[in-house]
Amino acid sequence: MAFITIVLLSGFMMLAMYAILIMMVIGSFVLQFALSRLKNPWAGLILPALVSAFVLYLCVLSGDFLGGLVAMRYFVLVVVLYVLIYLFCRNRRKKQMLNPPEDKEQEKKKKYTYYYRE
Repeated sequence: MAFITIVLLSGFMMLAMYAILIMMVIGSFVLQFALSRLKNPWAGLILPALVSAFVLYLCVLSGDFLGGLVAMRYFVLVVVLYVLIYLFCRNRRKKQMLNPPEDKEQEKKKKYTYYYRE
């Protein structure tokens, strides 16, 4: 009976760890979107730089060169996704700056103003 309890508890612990890991990954992508939309263009490059530095740190400190390359493969994918998010958000921001929206009040007046013939 104790064996079943231990197996169930370890299964729940694994699920909890994976759930926390998934929430952290999703949170990091949301943070990347938020940082990329700021006025400062360098803010969106913070997360890719941190992950790149972490990858270099792992490769230098790992005793196994092939293990470092395997870890680097997965982290480089994350860095590429961060940079793509950054480029997407900066491109949208640049388009918005080139084509500023009209005044909202004038738009509403135009929309709801009726002209009558006499």
